[in-house]
Amino acid sequence: MGIVKFINGSNKKIQGLVRAIDYIVDENKTEIFILKNLNENDRQNMELNNTKGTWQYNLFTTVKENMEVSRSREEFIKNMNALGYKVKWDSSHKYITFTTPDGHMRRNNKLYPVEAFTKDAMQRKFSINKSNFEKGIEFERNENESKNIPKLDKEMIFVEKLISEDKGNRAINYITRDDKTSAKLITGINCSPESALNEMMLTKKMFNKTEGRQFIHFVHSFHDHEDISPELAHEISLKLIAQEKFKGFEILAATHTDEDHLHTHFILNTVNSETGMKWQQSIKEVKELIKFSNRLCEEYGLKYSYSNKKKKSYTKLETIGERKAKEEGRSWKQELQLAAKSVLKYSTSKEEFIRNMNQLGYEVKWDSTDDRITFITSNGRPCRNTNLYPPKTFSKEAMEQRFSINKQFENSKQELQHEGKRKF
Repeated sequence: MGIVKFINGSNKKIQGLVRAIDYIVDENKTEIFILKNLNENDRQNMELNNTKGTWQYNLFTTVKENMEVSRSREEFIKNMNALGYKVKWDSSHKYITFTTPDGHMRRNNKLYPVEAFTKDAMQRKFSINKSNFEKGIEFERNENESKNIPKLDKEMIFVEKLISEDKGNRAINYITRDDKTSAKLITGINCSPESALNEMMLTKKMFNKTEGRQFIHFVHSFHDHEDISPELAHEISLKLIAQEKFKGFEILAATHTDEDHLHTHFILNTVNSETGMKWQQSIKEVKELIKFSNRLCEEYGLKYSYSNKKKKSYTKLETIGERKAKEEGRSWKQELQLAAKSVLKYSTSKEEFIRNMNQLGYEVKWDSTDDRITFITSNGRPCRNTNLYPPKTFSKEAMEQRFSINKQFENSKQELQHEGKRKF
């Protein structure tokens, strides 16, 4: 429980108690504001902004999310337009006017807290986003840990961090940077490279699947001894995803040439543009993809880029988890933590959580007689939940609370969908 101060629509200083009901994970936090000294109109606007299913809530969350990822007023307006919202931002007017896809209009002084959505505040936020993008995000680890991680792994962690923070546009901007690749080495599958993010977001809106994991990032890399051109590396990587598994998914591929070893980054929209189904991939399917990568190496006469026990593993479809799982000690625990955190975000019960972890190759021992949970990796390494960071996130009580919140969200979503069908 904490005290917050901000300015309301009438420019009166007020105080409110803010209680966070979901701080178990970094993303998708839900906050309830209990405010005093608001007039009735302000109170109604505040309530509508925080009521799921209303156009006010959709506008509020869309503005908030795009503020987090935009680096300029122009980029913000472009991102809003791509989602169907019109933005009237004139220097001669004090307020910004938003128009929703269905014609509702609202000014920025009706978004709360008001001072966070003023023109000046939004411009400051854009400047911060631009600065952070240019400098890169510092990894939250000490120097000794950092220098033991290969550069490609650092890059993968960086992009994964952007995606986990719902900053898909920054991830796309990063993998398509001029100092890392060129236009001829950037390809959009089921989307245009120039408007990939906008097309992906429109797909999510069309199928009403804007929650949960938004993008998947993986890398296809080649040994630095391999004598191939960037164009050929890009061609091979594109063949890797020319399979039925990827049919209908919007993917942006960019081959990087800034290191000795060529490698291709893929960012995939988790919602299929044809079926609306969410992306799913089993451990078995990952292994099959690795085998297919080896067949491509053989087909193109590559010598050093196989992935198997006899030859050193360099070229393969690598998720961020697989790369980190190769590292010793700290790294396999980070991989476990990443998997547990990801599964925790979407599971609605203990049973579902265990089932999802099993599908990722982890055994979970969760006994009612023991306060601790034990995770066992595919190679038999045990780890208790108390050894994952932060420990309070992975306590039994916190996880049960998360399951309950996920269940409530799922029920609310189903009710809204059912109500929509009845009206239709």
